Amino acid sequence: MEVFIGNLSLDITHNDLVIFFKGFAKKAKLRLVDKRREDNSKFRYGVVKFDSDKLALKAIRKLNHKPLRGIRVELREYFHRCYANERRAVNWRNKPWAGVERRQQERRKQQAQAGCPDNLSKRGKETE
Repeated sequence: MEVFIGNLSLDITHNDLVIFFKGFAKKAKLRLVDKRREDNSKFRYGVVKFDSDKLALKAIRKLNHKPLRGIRVELREYFHRCYANERRAVNWRNKPWAGVERRQQERRKQQAQAGCPDNLSKRGKETE
């Protein structure tokens, strides 16, 4: 299980995280990630990969909202995102949609017609 460490200041180092996770660091792999926001400002977060889910949950319980260099950090389970499939991406409305528009597929139209009681009664008369 991977754990997200949020609200890190830019001057936090890998050694600071090792000290912060002192009881867990031997059984975890730590990494820092630097990103930029749309306004070009930087932010930093960390990801810790634990060998066992039980140990990760224990670390979240013990270290969530604890101060690291005077700033309270947030720990939670890390979820991977696939930005290629993210509809909330920048300018997503302007990007062409390569998939089939599901509301206009023939299969749905046929199912809707078949499920209608009026169509069922008409079909019953045709077969008689």
